[in-house]
Amino acid sequence: MTAAVLRWWYNVAADCPGYEEMPYCPQCRDEFQDWVKACPDCRVALVAELPPVPAPTSKPKPVRTPHREDDALVLVATSRHSPVAEMWAGMLEDKGIRSVLKTYPSVGISGQAVGSWIRPVVGRFELYVLESDAEPAREILDGLCDDISAP
Repeated sequence: MTAAVLRWWYNVAADCPGYEEMPYCPQCRDEFQDWVKACPDCRVALVAELPPVPAPTSKPKPVRTPHREDDALVLVATSRHSPVAEMWAGMLEDKGIRSVLKTYPSVGISGQAVGSWIRPVVGRFELYVLESDAEPAREILDGLCDDISAP
């Protein structure tokens, strides 16, 4: 339907006897039939008109420390499982530490990588960070990793 048709229908319906606007939940913003008095999910009273949508709050970006051009990549952790290693990389990224995940898939009896036709899930996964970020990265991952590489 076009916007003009919807506006026309809204105006016609509003003029009908017994027409009531549908109530809304002020928290989840769901619309309910006129006989419903409270939102069953949020357990709050419904309102006839929704409050304005709050402005989105932006998450502050992590402050990145300046890096030297000669800053080398160093190994900080290894895992045998891809999802675990990717979780660690995400944890570091949340703290403003960039990382590189290097994959060594498992090798079968024939010498071919196991599951080489798909993204490897099992094998050896090495997590590298810049040398200047190595110590904070090790502190974040301490106790979580299969193997944390010492300096």
